[in-house]
Amino acid sequence: MSLTITGVTAANKPYDGTTAATLSGGALNGVINSDNVTIVAGTGTFADANVETAKVVTASGYTLGGTKAANYTLSAQPTVG
Repeated sequence: MSLTITGVTAANKPYDGTTAATLSGGALNGVINSDNVTIVAGTGTFADANVETAKVVTASGYTLGGTKAANYTLSAQPTVG
């Protein structure tokens, strides 16, 4: 069964000379009943190191955890909103 992650957000970008983004939140969609499946958070990267509004953030490295994770796949890395 394929799952999606929604609701991941990025903190505002301070000027620190890096492209690292701090991500938080997220919910799994598609888990059946009370299966123990969790989000193992990955990392976020801004498109560049500049401070701007509405910057694109790319999430990567998200995986599934929990005792029933082997029964599921992650359809794609989350979109950061």
